[in-house]
Amino acid sequence: MTISPENLTFISALDALTAALDGQSGRALRLGDDEVVFLENGQIYSATISDTGEVDIENAGCISAAVWAECTDTAELYAAAANSPVFVSLPL
Repeated sequence: MTISPENLTFISALDALTAALDGQSGRALRLGDDEVVFLENGQIYSATISDTGEVDIENAGCISAAVWAECTDTAELYAAAANSPVFVSLPL
Protein backbone atom coordinates (compact mmCIF):
# COMPACT_ATOMS: atom_id res chain seq x y z
CA MET A 1 0.00 0.00 0.00
CA THR A 2 1.38 3.38 -0.97
CA ILE A 3 0.37 6.43 1.03
CA SER A 4 0.42 10.02 -0.15
CA PRO A 5 1.45 13.00 1.94
CA GLU A 6 -1.51 14.87 0.48
CA ASN A 7 -4.11 15.22 3.24
CA LEU A 8 -2.22 12.76 5.48
CA THR A 9 -3.51 13.15 9.01
CA PHE A 10 -1.70 12.46 12.26
CA ILE A 11 -3.82 9.36 12.89
CA SER A 12 -3.41 7.97 9.38
CA ALA A 13 0.36 8.58 9.59
CA LEU A 14 0.51 6.63 12.87
CA ASP A 15 -1.48 3.82 11.25
CA ALA A 16 0.94 3.71 8.31
CA LEU A 17 4.00 3.67 10.58
CA THR A 18 2.45 0.97 12.76
CA ALA A 19 1.77 -1.17 9.68
CA ALA A 20 5.36 -0.73 8.49
CA LEU A 21 6.74 -1.63 11.93
CA ASP A 22 4.47 -4.64 12.46
CA GLY A 23 6.65 -7.74 12.76
CA GLN A 24 9.86 -5.71 13.09
CA SER A 25 10.57 -6.41 16.77
CA GLY A 26 13.95 -5.01 17.84
CA ARG A 27 14.10 -2.74 14.82
CA ALA A 28 13.25 0.88 14.14
CA LEU A 29 12.03 2.62 11.00
CA ARG A 30 14.32 5.39 9.84
CA LEU A 31 12.81 8.86 9.32
CA GLY A 32 15.23 10.96 7.31
CA ASP A 33 18.85 11.19 8.38
CA ASP A 34 18.65 11.65 12.11
CA GLU A 35 15.45 10.11 13.50
CA VAL A 36 13.76 6.73 13.87
CA VAL A 37 10.42 5.46 15.11
CA PHE A 38 9.76 2.14 16.80
CA LEU A 39 6.92 0.24 18.47
CA GLU A 40 6.90 -0.63 22.13
CA ASN A 41 3.77 -2.11 23.72
CA GLY A 42 1.68 -0.88 20.79
CA GLN A 43 2.87 2.73 21.16
CA ILE A 44 5.03 4.51 18.58
CA TYR A 45 8.12 6.22 19.96
CA SER A 46 10.59 8.52 18.26
CA ALA A 47 14.34 8.68 18.89
CA THR A 48 17.32 10.41 17.34
CA ILE A 49 20.29 8.78 15.66
CA SER A 50 23.77 9.88 16.71
CA ASP A 51 26.52 10.87 14.30
CA THR A 52 27.92 7.34 14.72
CA GLY A 53 24.59 5.83 13.62
CA GLU A 54 23.40 4.62 17.03
CA VAL A 55 19.80 5.05 18.15
CA ASP A 56 19.50 7.16 21.33
CA ILE A 57 16.82 5.02 22.93
CA GLU A 58 17.39 6.57 26.37
CA ASN A 59 15.85 9.84 25.17
CA ALA A 60 13.03 8.36 23.10
CA GLY A 61 9.59 9.89 23.39
CA CYS A 62 6.06 9.48 22.13
CA ILE A 63 5.07 11.14 18.89
CA SER A 64 2.56 13.90 19.55
CA ALA A 65 -0.10 15.58 17.46
CA ALA A 66 1.27 18.98 18.55
CA VAL A 67 4.69 18.26 17.06
CA TRP A 68 3.03 16.88 13.92
CA ALA A 69 1.14 20.17 13.49
CA GLU A 70 4.26 22.33 14.03
CA CYS A 71 6.46 20.70 11.39
CA THR A 72 5.96 21.57 7.75
CA ASP A 73 7.58 18.49 6.19
CA THR A 74 6.27 15.81 8.56
CA ALA A 75 3.66 14.35 6.19
CA GLU A 76 6.24 13.95 3.41
CA LEU A 77 8.77 12.41 5.79
CA TYR A 78 6.32 9.89 7.26
CA ALA A 79 4.88 8.95 3.87
CA ALA A 80 8.37 8.36 2.45
CA ALA A 81 9.33 6.20 5.45
CA ALA A 82 6.17 4.11 5.21
CA ASN A 83 6.40 3.73 1.41
CA SER A 84 10.12 2.85 1.30
CA PRO A 85 11.00 1.57 4.77
CA VAL A 86 14.60 1.44 5.94
CA PHE A 87 15.05 -0.40 9.22
CA VAL A 88 17.85 -0.14 11.77
CA SER A 89 18.48 -2.30 14.81
CA LEU A 90 17.61 -0.97 18.23
CA PRO A 91 20.26 -1.22 20.95
CA LEU A 92 19.82 -4.12 23.33
